[in-house]
Amino acid sequence: MKLEDVKRQVYPAECCECETVFYAEKSLFQEMGLDIGRTECPSCKIYLLMTFDGERMQTKKWSGYIEESKKLEGLAERATKRRKTR
Repeated sequence: MKLEDVKRQVYPAECCECETVFYAEKSLFQEMGLDIGRTECPSCKIYLLMTFDGERMQTKKWSGYIEESKKLEGLAERATKRRKTR
């Protein structure tokens, strides 16, 4: 069996920036149960975070995801420091 012979399901996605509709497969992480994927919009070329809602891929700017993750990381560090000082 050749790699070209393997048929994977594709799902519609809409770029959150330019609203271009494209189709994407689930990422390997999503296939393993961790709902995170990344792609580049075929039109505006920004990096997108993709999550799967059961029917289609939802997109979010990758840079926004990174900023949000850093904020959450900072909150977790502060909470850990507070617990240690008690």
